[in-house]
Amino acid sequence: SAALAAADALAVSSVGEPPSGDLVRVSLEEFAKDDEFRLIENDWGLVCAGKRGDFNMLTVSCGTLGSVWGRKVATIYIHPARYTHGYLEREDRFTISFFGKEWKDALMLCGTKSGRDTDKCAATGLKGVELPSGAIAFEQARWTIDCRKIFKAPLTGAQFTDRKLFDGWYGPGADVLHDVYIGEIEAVYGRRV
Repeated sequence: SAALAAADALAVSSVGEPPSGDLVRVSLEEFAKDDEFRLIENDWGLVCAGKRGDFNMLTVSCGTLGSVWGRKVATIYIHPARYTHGYLEREDRFTISFFGKEWKDALMLCGTKSGRDTDKCAATGLKGVELPSGAIAFEQARWTIDCRKIFKAPLTGAQFTDRKLFDGWYGPGADVLHDVYIGEIEAVYGRRV
């Protein structure tokens, strides 16, 4: 878009190689022009936590973008068994990146393979870049939301008022559910077009 093309590029250093200059900071309003329901549910997002040289990512197809406690936020749901969960516990930031259709296979791999035994960047061709905050994004992403973690809580079966939803999603008697992370959106990045 014209707004992305006109945006001032930030100094974004690449992990391992010089920056390409294609990643620019944009306003939250520019990002909000896209359909966030489609982005999360259909296009999927790639959640990443960690630092240069030690990060992991996983694909998510549920989450929310909105406002709580007077702040613009992103909410993600991560199961404790996922390798990225440990990074989210350790770090105070996370990113959510969104890609074009051509990256759907890469996102599928990131959602089905564990970073414990798979180098997801090598397997997919995704290239991590370090944002000014120290968080990791991906050079190929169309959009990246940089969040500071402000809340975390586990989901429990007792919290569900719709038992059919709980039973259908987790199964009767499930006792380990997703953890909810809320991050304040501190920056949004888009690809220069």
